Amino acid sequence: MNEELRQLLESLRPEEAEAATFLLQALQRSREPTPASMGLVGELTGAVVVDEAPGRVVYRLEARPYLRNPYGFLAGPVLYTVIDYSMGRALRGLAREGELSATVELKVNYLKAVREGTVRIETTVLHKGSALAVLESRATDDEGALVALAVGTYRVFPPSP
Repeated sequence: MNEELRQLLESLRPEEAEAATFLLQALQRSREPTPASMGLVGELTGAVVVDEAPGRVVYRLEARPYLRNPYGFLAGPVLYTVIDYSMGRALRGLAREGELSATVELKVNYLKAVREGTVRIETTVLHKGSALAVLESRATDDEGALVALAVGTYRVFPPSP
């Protein structure tokens, strides 16, 4: 470890050290191949899969302090990112070998702010055709209240010949 990095780490407050550790662990997790890893951006959210079946996936996301916006609430882009990744994973569960997909449109309605606790994101494929798929995600808080509702359209790309 170089001297500059060592000094930086030693200067961190305990909550900053916790965040730095989490970020380094996310970097390590991002090295895993898909679907074990969501890549670095997804891993930075700390979301984990808690249930999965073809066309359906459930993620758990903790509202950690470093994922909050300046007002102290879970940042919308963090939840959006987990929803997008959950839709991709749910769709991948129905994909034919070699078939890929990409987000065309994703609409998220944020209904309730989350300051702490856990958000459960349940995603279901509503329709999968040969060219397009439509998915829905429902994000709920610890009490089961709806935090966000999302609908996404994904382009389905056939396997390469």
